[in-house]
Amino acid sequence: MCIRSLTLALCLFALAACDPPTIAQPEGSAGGGTFTLVYTYPKDQATGVPADSPIIAIFSEDVDQASLTGNLVVAKTGAAGVKGTITYDAADYQATVAPPGGGWSAMAEYKVTLKTGLKSKDGSKTLDQEYTVGFKTK
Repeated sequence: MCIRSLTLALCLFALAACDPPTIAQPEGSAGGGTFTLVYTYPKDQATGVPADSPIIAIFSEDVDQASLTGNLVVAKTGAAGVKGTITYDAADYQATVAPPGGGWSAMAEYKVTLKTGLKSKDGSKTLDQEYTVGFKTK
């Protein structure tokens, strides 16, 4: 019994002498990091995307919703920008672009651009780089 107690005491002493563990904060958290795009649907270069599919962009932190206008742009190849309806879910850091009333055009190529003018909710950061995602509808 004494040996077991002595072993336990030595282990606790050794643990106490160690540096405390460091917990890293995720990218874009309030403690620092960069403001990035972490997910898109459709993926870049996707083909066969249904014409009624929304475009989804998820960010590393909460977005200043006003900065989405003009900084999340959808364009059809060979045409001007396309007007979809942008909504934002702050709980998931997710921007969604619903297709225009008739949906995206069939067999068309689109480019989604997320510009560096996009800001974090507190305004302290802008998107770390411009992102472009291309897709083709079926």
